[in-house]
Amino acid sequence: MEEFHIGFLYEEKLKNPNWHKMIRPPKDVYEFVEREYNTSHSLSKMFGKIRCGGIRVKCLDKDDFIKAGLNLWQIPMDSFDNEFHIGNGEGRASVGTVVFNENNTVDELELFGCTFRIKNFNEL
Repeated sequence: MEEFHIGFLYEEKLKNPNWHKMIRPPKDVYEFVEREYNTSHSLSKMFGKIRCGGIRVKCLDKDDFIKAGLNLWQIPMDSFDNEFHIGNGEGRASVGTVVFNENNTVDELELFGCTFRIKNFNEL
């Protein structure tokens, strides 16, 4: 909960909007929906949902780097490390490197010479 802030991206388990009481319920009445934390959410309700597993946060992966506007390229002769940069063409400058684990999620991130353990898109 301490990581939640305005704009924090997470998934919340909500009732499927296509289900109606008068028809047979689908296999799973609830589904995870991507949400963004804002001031309309009650902190006490969020605490309760976190405790019962109704909220989850996606681990940082390659798609998140692209979503953030960063370009990745594989370092030659290295199967795990990728460099990333901002911008295209000749003027691009390397910002750092990232190592992905076998699950395609971030294992280690180096930014401007400092190593970080970043878990999700919100921290990126």
